[in-house]
Order: sequence, then C-alpha cells, then structure tokens
Amino acid sequence: MEIPRFRFDYSFLDLNELHSQCITTQEIEALFYSTLNRIFDYSRTDGFVHCIGYSLKNKFISFIFELNGDSIRITTVWLSYEQEIRDRYYFG
Repeated sequence: MEIPRFRFDYSFLDLNELHSQCITTQEIEALFYSTLNRIFDYSRTDGFVHCIGYSLKNKFISFIFELNGDSIRITTVWLSYEQEIRDRYYFG
C-alpha cells in the first residue's frame, strides 16, 4: 500500500529561524515519511500531532502539525533535546 502524498504548509513557521537551526523543509518532509519516526496523535483531544525522528542529516527533529485533508500544516519545529529523545523516541 502506497503512503498518500500530502501538501506541506509552512506558513506558520519563520523559515529564517528554521534555517538558523540548520533544519530544512526537505528534512521535515523526509522525516514525516520515514519509518525512523514516532508519531503521537493528539488530534482528537488537543487538535495536533507530534512527530519526532532521526533525520538523514543525523539530527533528532520534533515537529507539531495539524492534518487537514491532504494538507499537513506544520506549526512548530525544534531540535529535540536528550530527555525528549529518550522519553519519546526510545520508549518501550
């Protein structure tokens, strides 16, 4: 089964700030489709989804997004910190 392709909306982000953290939109999209991520769906209770994963550029990146039909609205992106990586990525 093929994974559906989404349109990514970065209008809520400051792309200059993202660039200052050495994170690209291509990394975010690759991470979203990667099997090396963890996704926590809080959409029914809090209206957002959290993704954390290991990028192809050897960084742990987290981002919050909202799913709206065929569009993914990225609202927050950050480089994950050590405790978050342990708790959310290497759980169980």
